[in-house]
Amino acid sequence: MSKTETNLENELIQKMADSELAVLINSMNELRKSIQAEPTAAKIATMEKLKEAIAKHQAAKKEEKPEIEPCFNNRNEVLKHLQALGYKVSKTKIYQDEKKGILRMNTDGKIPHSAVRAYVDDPRSGLGIGVYESDEKVKDITLKIKEKEFEKLCEQVSMARFQRERAEGLHIKISEYEAEIASRAAVFEAMLRQSNEAVADRIIIAAGIKQSNRQLLIDLLNEALMDALAAYVAQDEIIGEVMEG
Repeated sequence: MSKTETNLENELIQKMADSELAVLINSMNELRKSIQAEPTAAKIATMEKLKEAIAKHQAAKKEEKPEIEPCFNNRNEVLKHLQALGYKVSKTKIYQDEKKGILRMNTDGKIPHSAVRAYVDDPRSGLGIGVYESDEKVKDITLKIKEKEFEKLCEQVSMARFQRERAEGLHIKISEYEAEIASRAAVFEAMLRQSNEAVADRIIIAAGIKQSNRQLLIDLLNEALMDALAAYVAQDEIIGEVMEG
């Protein structure tokens, strides 16, 4: 069988495979409509088989068409490419390094992009740190800049949220908080002093203390109250959270 006949046969086989795949896809689409109208276990099982068959066809098609690695057509293209990237390299050097095996060339005379990258990274090439490595450093620096920008953006969002919540009354200044606490403490103290007077009267009755000692008893209770309040105020930090209430 001649080469032309072989190519023609392969073409026909490919067309048959494509046609078969198209038939399977059409059948699956029709079956999907039928299932939507009237779903049955048999139809669903058939649908699964069609999916498997289509998947096999598509997998086989991918295997028939392996990914082609991009290549430079010759050493001259490699030379121009490296010079454009800023490498100090000559036509003679490219030729000699290819002959030494430092630069890999395919049997058809083409040079894969991966081979050029490996050539630059190879210490024997003497090219040193170039654009390929610089690209990685630039990417790393760019990533760090983006991270800083993201952190700054997060801070701005947090500040904007705080300002909005403060405008809604969810936050108050510490000075305002302390003033509010002092005001409430004064009211609370007055209430406790009144309570102490009532407690003193109950103690006098229960313990049989003379009425003349009533003020002394009230003073003692108030003194204990002030000691407790002083101990509370002396705390270095506020316990709990400032909440809206």
